[in-house]
Amino acid sequence: MNIIPSESELNQAFDAIQGIRIPKIPDAVLALKQELLKQEPNMSDIGQILASDPALSGIALKIINSGKYGLSREIQSISQAAVLLGLNVIQEIILLSALKQAMGQSSPFQTYIWKSSQAIAMGAKALAISVEGVSPESAFLAGLFQNVGALLLDKKYENYSMQYLESLANPITCLKLEEEQYNTNHATISFLLAKHWRLPEKVGISIYHSHAETCLGLDDPEIKGLIAILKICENSTSHILDSGLKFTPEGTKAVANSYLELALDTDAIKEMNYELRQVSN
Repeated sequence: MNIIPSESELNQAFDAIQGIRIPKIPDAVLALKQELLKQEPNMSDIGQILASDPALSGIALKIINSGKYGLSREIQSISQAAVLLGLNVIQEIILLSALKQAMGQSSPFQTYIWKSSQAIAMGAKALAISVEGVSPESAFLAGLFQNVGALLLDKKYENYSMQYLESLANPITCLKLEEEQYNTNHATISFLLAKHWRLPEKVGISIYHSHAETCLGLDDPEIKGLIAILKICENSTSHILDSGLKFTPEGTKAVANSYLELALDTDAIKEMNYELRQVSN
């Protein structure tokens, strides 16, 4: 088992999406990353980063003024919103918005992938809190980027979206079908994009293996935990978005093994499902 895609796999992935622009990291994301790397990030500077992008500042104000925060008055200051939201939430907002702007959300399939990606990211973050050795921030990133490769393949191939949706019931063999038709798969392309956006290496590796039947050959407990989390959250999200979806035995077995591996308690599963439904509905 390759821990990361081989040079041959990466070349095939590049060839498959030749002519499709791989979105670059927006300036706001780079600026935020640089600020967060400081020992003491400056909230005023972070507020200015948010304010520099109308879409980002609009999302920040919408979230802070939602019922979730229960504030007695409406917040209109971006700097104040930044302080109240906190660094982790701000980072999630910027990544989510930037990726959405870069990849587009104009077709029904793009809308489906974005809704699914947001749900998986939030569910993965919630689950990771109960999994020792797995960072909730890494789980969020892995969930958000897990299936973005499907958007790039959709831009290149006319019938890809139909094939992707039809293969949801077969989360393991779906990549084999893509390999046969496109000489690559969306997990490898998602790995490429995660690397291009400078995400942590373990996040990219977990994305690459998120549809693997087994984790044999992977020794890092955090990577194995991330993979199991992604399988559980994608399974649950697919059920929420399509209540009539019936998984084949391969999908049911993969998810059952993931639950066993993580030994999740009832409260963790309830919290995951709550987060999934908040975004999916």
